[in-house]
Amino acid sequence: NKPRMLPLTGSASSLEWSPDGKHLAVALAPTPLVDDGYMMRRIHIVDVQSGQSLIQLDTQGKLGQLAWSPNGQHLALIAGVDQHDPREGHLMLASLGNAQVKDLLPAFPGHIWSMAWQDDDTIMYLGYQGVWTSFAKINTDGQGKRSIIPPGTHTLYGLSLSHDGFSGAFL
Repeated sequence: NKPRMLPLTGSASSLEWSPDGKHLAVALAPTPLVDDGYMMRRIHIVDVQSGQSLIQLDTQGKLGQLAWSPNGQHLALIAGVDQHDPREGHLMLASLGNAQVKDLLPAFPGHIWSMAWQDDDTIMYLGYQGVWTSFAKINTDGQGKRSIIPPGTHTLYGLSLSHDGFSGAFL
């Protein structure tokens, strides 16, 4: 295919292909200024064929990691809850075609650092609580939270899951 520029407004800073290749999740800021990139980035779900933004996710805080579910029906993201949140750190979930995002762990006593999809309905994540890291998983409906490595024993970085989602690697 011949390269082409998508007609998106703003300054793009990160993107993720959907598993079926039909959509991109693109973080856009109004301008390339540092403050806009830090405070005003919003995730747009873009139709690859037309290049048009189909929907802008309803996020107000800083943005971190993005990851599509294996079936492409959900987008998980790490974000701040609002513009006053000092950093990204909440595990949020959006469904394809819906601008609303849901905080899957609103009472988590720390910051979510990284995440990966175990399967279409389960997200594994590393969360920092003080100086310790927890490794856990939660279902996309916000239920079924299960701790695999509780806080107080390890400091982990760099979550990566195997293709089948049943083995993880950390630094």
